[in-house]
Amino acid sequence: MLQKELVRYFKSKFNIFIAVVITIPVVLSYYMTFVEKKQWAEQIQSPQEDMNLATTIEIYNSYTSMAFFDKFLSSTDYYIIFVILLLIGFGIHLGFQTHSVLLSGYGNLIMARVVYKKYLQTVLKAQFLYIFSFIVCYFSVLAFFTYITGAVYSTQRATLWINMNPWQMIGHILLLITFIYLLVGITTLLSFLLKNKYFIQAFPIIVYTLTMFIDAFIEMNLNNIMSGLGIVGAVLRSDFYLLILYMPIQEGTIKYFLSFALSLPIFLIALCTILYLLNIKVHSKEYIV
Repeated sequence: MLQKELVRYFKSKFNIFIAVVITIPVVLSYYMTFVEKKQWAEQIQSPQEDMNLATTIEIYNSYTSMAFFDKFLSSTDYYIIFVILLLIGFGIHLGFQTHSVLLSGYGNLIMARVVYKKYLQTVLKAQFLYIFSFIVCYFSVLAFFTYITGAVYSTQRATLWINMNPWQMIGHILLLITFIYLLVGITTLLSFLLKNKYFIQAFPIIVYTLTMFIDAFIEMNLNNIMSGLGIVGAVLRSDFYLLILYMPIQEGTIKYFLSFALSLPIFLIALCTILYLLNIKVHSKEYIV
């Protein structure tokens, strides 16, 4: 059953659509990085009297092929747009899968052959493998293409890592996979509560927006009453979590760093667990013969 679920996800032509759409902010980010690099080159060619030429050349040389990739990952604009588009795409593609299966009457067939709990576990495993594979493959192809393009067209030596930490990039992508999977998983597990197809498909992006709204609401209305609430709102902000590995860590702030890194996924995991138990309880009763 796991293999069939995976094949169903990967066979969809919607995967191509998702890949094309999420590439748009990548291209825009790369273009803006190219413009920045060009501006530094112009400053070197026409240096000002008060300009530190050695530092400027060093900055220019840091724009290696993989710097384009790194700057995209750390972008508070283009990377977040990328995540939003990914949430929308996966929400449409995966969000309604379980619910539509149950509505189609296939649920009776499932319960005749396997326990619903086992079916749901299979779906969640398949979704994790699909999301993990899709994102890892996409970034692998993107990184390879970036490196090769830099090697062919750049006047500089194509370099993988200069002033960059590959483990930081890998961790950054793993945080994204965790975030996407938990939101899609919550959407799947909400199938026993939500009946509207479009609301279910939009649910991942609704949750993302909600975390931003909660933080803004606390900051504007409640932070003056209790300063600690500001931290609560901030640690639940999706963009803070997604960019946490690119944020500077100052001495003595490690506990805040861990709060930002762990609070949101812990909250989402707890919500997933509750919905998982409720989902099994509700649907198991529905299909008892």
